[in-house]
Amino acid sequence: MTGPGRPRQVDDETIFVVALEAFASQGYDAVSLRDLNRTLGVSHGMLARRFGDKDRLWEATVRWAFRRHHERLLAALAGGGEDDLDLLRRVLREFVATAADLPDLHRLVTQEACRESPRVDTLFEVAVAPLFDHGLRDLLDRLERDERIRHVTGRDAFFLVANGAAAVFALAPLSRRFDAVDGPVVPDSYATHVTDLLLAAVTLP
Repeated sequence: MTGPGRPRQVDDETIFVVALEAFASQGYDAVSLRDLNRTLGVSHGMLARRFGDKDRLWEATVRWAFRRHHERLLAALAGGGEDDLDLLRRVLREFVATAADLPDLHRLVTQEACRESPRVDTLFEVAVAPLFDHGLRDLLDRLERDERIRHVTGRDAFFLVANGAAAVFALAPLSRRFDAVDGPVVPDSYATHVTDLLLAAVTLP
């Protein structure tokens, strides 16, 4: 409840949405808890009381965002008895489609991954490792062993999709410069098209 003399209350999701946009657009160093409190319309010490400091807020924000990102991917990796190549297609498409829903998350990764810091370790732990720990590496190995795809390393897979296909959404202002020739990006059809291109590149004849 709010009222005279009572500070405004915000839930964690509201905080994370605002923090993610700020960290993605400004970069970690340029963001202050004071400015975030002001944007949220809360008392100047609220975020410090709830999260401790900016490092902890950044990590909590990243973990929240990647939980949302990975829900669909891990569900896709769980499979349903389908052919392995069809399973890989579904996982790749889900990655690209999910990136369309969370462009600020990919902007944040781009901001932070350009320089060494403990935050890069957190990004690897939270963003990359869960995918391979939950079956992506095994899926790629099976397909290679069955001579259905070329050798694909974990680095290959991650950067081709995250910084290749999905970058369209993170780098939207640059992507829009192609609209005059290619037309605007329609996320659903783009995810299908670029997944087909990626699979064509790695699939053996």
